[in-house]
Amino acid sequence: MGQANLHIFEDWCGSSIDQLRKNIHFPLFPHTRTVVKKLAVAPSWTNYGLRIFGYIHPYADSEFQFVVASDDNSEFWLSTDDTPSNVMFPSINKTLVTHTFTAVTSFTSSCLSLFAACRLLSHRKYYFELLHKQNDQGTDHVEVAWRLHSPGLTFSIIDSRYISLYTNESFIQMNEVQHIPQSIASHRKSYGYVRPHGNHPAEMLKHHPRDTFFQLPFIEESKIRQVLPECVYRPSYVIKGFPLLRYQGLQFVHLTYVYPNDYTRLTHMESENKCFYYENMYYFEREMMTSRNKMAVAKNIVQNITFLRISWQRAKDSPVLQKPRYRASVSASPLDNIERRQVNPSVREKTKGERIVTKGISRRESLDRNKTANRLQLAERGIHRYKKQPGKKPADTVGQQPNRIVHTPQQPVSPLRVQRNDGVSQNSTGNRTGTNLLKNGRELKPRPEEKGKAGAKGQYRRSRKSEPGNRKGITDRKWGSISSMDSVTNSKRAEVGMGEEEGMEMEEDTEEQDDLTAYQHVFDKAVNWEQTFSVNNLNFHALRSDWIDLRCNVSGNLLIKEQEALDIAEAYMKKLNEKHNGMYTLQQIINIEKRLDRVHGSRYLIELELLDSENAVLRLSEYIYAPNSKGYRAGDDEEWKMRNTFRNQGRQLKENQENMPLLCMPTGFTWTRDAMVHFVVPVKNQARWVQQLIFDMEELYHATGDEHFNIIIIDYSSSDMNVEKALKHSLLSRYQFVKLNGNFQRSAGLQAGIDLIKDDHSIVFLCDLHMHFPSSIIDSIRKHCVEGKLAFAPIVMRLNCGATPQEPDGYWEMNGFGLLGIYKSDLDRIGGMNTKEFRDRWGGEDWELLDRIFESGLEVERMYMRNFFHYHHSRRGMWNRKQIKVT
Repeated sequence: MGQANLHIFEDWCGSSIDQLRKNIHFPLFPHTRTVVKKLAVAPSWTNYGLRIFGYIHPYADSEFQFVVASDDNSEFWLSTDDTPSNVMFPSINKTLVTHTFTAVTSFTSSCLSLFAACRLLSHRKYYFELLHKQNDQGTDHVEVAWRLHSPGLTFSIIDSRYISLYTNESFIQMNEVQHIPQSIASHRKSYGYVRPHGNHPAEMLKHHPRDTFFQLPFIEESKIRQVLPECVYRPSYVIKGFPLLRYQGLQFVHLTYVYPNDYTRLTHMESENKCFYYENMYYFEREMMTSRNKMAVAKNIVQNITFLRISWQRAKDSPVLQKPRYRASVSASPLDNIERRQVNPSVREKTKGERIVTKGISRRESLDRNKTANRLQLAERGIHRYKKQPGKKPADTVGQQPNRIVHTPQQPVSPLRVQRNDGVSQNSTGNRTGTNLLKNGRELKPRPEEKGKAGAKGQYRRSRKSEPGNRKGITDRKWGSISSMDSVTNSKRAEVGMGEEEGMEMEEDTEEQDDLTAYQHVFDKAVNWEQTFSVNNLNFHALRSDWIDLRCNVSGNLLIKEQEALDIAEAYMKKLNEKHNGMYTLQQIINIEKRLDRVHGSRYLIELELLDSENAVLRLSEYIYAPNSKGYRAGDDEEWKMRNTFRNQGRQLKENQENMPLLCMPTGFTWTRDAMVHFVVPVKNQARWVQQLIFDMEELYHATGDEHFNIIIIDYSSSDMNVEKALKHSLLSRYQFVKLNGNFQRSAGLQAGIDLIKDDHSIVFLCDLHMHFPSSIIDSIRKHCVEGKLAFAPIVMRLNCGATPQEPDGYWEMNGFGLLGIYKSDLDRIGGMNTKEFRDRWGGEDWELLDRIFESGLEVERMYMRNFFHYHHSRRGMWNRKQIKVT
């Protein structure tokens, strides 16, 4: 009494119980096994699932009601007795974020019907399960409460007085799961290759003949011997003897082309990474050219304006312009015409009318976009004129601040202005006008504290003030902001000794601004519904290259052109039937892989499904070579040095007329059909993953029936399971076990497993623990490893948090080379794993090994593998990491 079993499943995203049930370890292999003292948990953690189970002991013979509160999702199951097989679904509560029961607004019911009570007996115990799933947001908690089915009673959490353990797990190791109860709530896990969900958009889930091609019997080796002539295979990209810098080998990795499409492109993940699609440089350059032209035009205008300003300023200082003028205002400078031309013609059309002269402002206003209404507010541009005030010397006129002219519609132009010494002019009717007057006749006065001060940069602040009764003077100025000369003019003016005037500021009431906004002229942007793009057929696969792009992790394998693949298959079938008198018929092309070499010629792996004369379906999987004009052929005695493969002009002409590629068998480049494959995996305190690996190897053996593969597990003294005992109780035909002491070291562990292999002509596959293997993995490793020639580094898909092999959301692991297949003799020749530099750390040992593989003259086959997944997991609790309690 007093406790219940608690199983914790960490590192699993999602917020629903259904998502928890998709976890590969649920319900048998939790991350942690512990207990709770009441049916309430609030750990303040993220991305986890809980399974609490045990017995409830009622305190009365009565009807009880249950309620669950949780964030995010929970289910409470109660049995009619003490057996898990009789559990029913009395209560479910979805996403209640309240932590206290007083705020619970919805609860349901019982094992009989909704909102009905369960009748329980006090002398019996009842099995229960509580499932809870928490994502990475919110306040995580789950609570179960009960009460007697009687009006007025409140709910209370079920505490330690009324619960007990289902079983005591204190001395049970993590890989022992026979005691864990199974019910319809937990859904017993099937460890077979589950059929993928049909509604998931991943194209890779569709069945392809590649997945089961390994099950077909091989064509006899004697039948394909000497079908093609032998030729020297010397790829131009091999760098044997060339010393590399540390991790420089990554630059020599190239991708493999395939045919037909293997659907390794993750189209369902391209919403997150669109690197597969290249930008059309035509539209990009056209847009940039338009932008550059606009910038160039604007730059030329500014340069012209600056030049004219300087020229006009110098001309003003000349004695000709210094002579007293008796006109009311001087003529406009050439600068006015330049600025006037920059204004939109429609704006100038709207601005005909009286021109009110006010003080200049240094900041220039431009077209203002009202972003919220998607309208353009056109700010009117002012045009400067210089005026001479009577009573001042001509030299003082030069230092006078230029006046700003604003166009206001619907006002007649005054015929004549007479300038006064106080800056106020009068027209012919005697009305006061001038540089410091508004339309309503009020005079603008500078602030007292600013009198006598000169602006350092010629910057002036503006404001407007109007009497409430004369609001028409404000509303007439419909064009909003008033612009003036920019600071360039002021700086040039300072250079020629021109004086600066005081800045002026005015205030405007909020109500007046609202009136001004209400009468602004706005224009809606017209939409060209007839505009289209120029659409062309574009093959994005053809734009890709075989270089590794670390930024693009969704693109999948490169594709061979269809005509090229068909020509290769047809040319080989022709040679095969020439040798065997038409004995074989091509049923279908299963797979063609191409390793591109633009210098010497490309290498192909052709996999064809054949039908012989006895209607037996056979498998052909062979490497062939298509040398170009610089290819070489091997003779009987020795290689023909620098001799053209197709020197015979008659033969070459015949082959070209038939439009057939010239093929040969690369010397020494053949793979062994029954080579032993050793999976080497180092582990430490990863019981649930080790047991899952054993289950996967058992299923792989059952699916293939292959006797020529072996699993080697190197255990660093795990305390959570007996790895050797688990291997002995497994259904595997071959396995090996090594026990090491001390901290986990990946390089040393792998080397310890490699040293167990006695056959140098077998394949070593350096493997990870958290893998899902396709049933074709053994066959793929064999045919992509050639002793003395080729190593295999498949690209694995790393699943996202909460993703499964049946719902594969994730990305391709482009820069990881920890999964590597290589012959034992080749690995020993390059020195094995680097256990000196990578003794106390891991990460980078795979890249260092890749450098030595290239330096030894081996090729590395790099391609995406279908249905080859790396499960999501964190490093919490792995290797040598320890946990600390945070208070």
